[in-house]
Amino acid sequence: MRSTIMTMAAVCAAAGAAMAGDAPAPVWGGDQATGYVLQEPAWASAPSEADIAAVYPEQAKAKGIVGQALMRCRVSSAGALQQCRLAGEAPEKAGFGPAALALAPKFRILTDVIDPKVQDRAAVDVPVLFDSSTGARFIAHPEWLRTLPADKVQEVFPPKAADAGLSTGRAVVDCVSDAQGNMTGCQVVSEDPAGMDFGPAALRVAQVMGVNPWTPDGHAADGAHVRFALRLNKAGAQ
Repeated sequence: MRSTIMTMAAVCAAAGAAMAGDAPAPVWGGDQATGYVLQEPAWASAPSEADIAAVYPEQAKAKGIVGQALMRCRVSSAGALQQCRLAGEAPEKAGFGPAALALAPKFRILTDVIDPKVQDRAAVDVPVLFDSSTGARFIAHPEWLRTLPADKVQEVFPPKAADAGLSTGRAVVDCVSDAQGNMTGCQVVSEDPAGMDFGPAALRVAQVMGVNPWTPDGHAADGAHVRFALRLNKAGAQ
């Protein structure tokens, strides 16, 4: 029986891709008031672009003002944000702080990244960026929360490529993230070698992949393009 192994290209490797169902290990920092502050959180859900647009301060939006805010929240045992307070906003008194706080119920953290020993004392800092400009958005360094399960990898390597005696191939795929970080509308940008079905194989992989739905700089992944390379390798027969 043929077996295959899949390795992400540089973009995916740099993001520290986790297998499906897993979440990146949390990074903790101390805080005297709350006990622990969760850094680089993995989000189960986050606001969509429509959610952000709905609370964007009207006067600031009409003037094309870009704003940002930072809120610190306690994290419930279910991953919800509670007792959020404004830690900062810019520009001040333009409504971006209250707008960010209004988005707090839309966030939920993956609970399996929270150490049960500190669960009742965990907090998180959440940056929110408000930008009304239009045009395509891209996530340059996606944090992958879901990739292809290991027991499904052997199903991906293209039979056409295997029959041709190939042991490896590569494809670049461009997708659009939805509000949950799922890859949608994926298209093959390139494949190497061409005509050996590595493009369609990469699209199958993309269907089960997902990025963190909120970026560390305060952007929603919703509606953003994610372009990444996948390399498929065929291992020796078992």
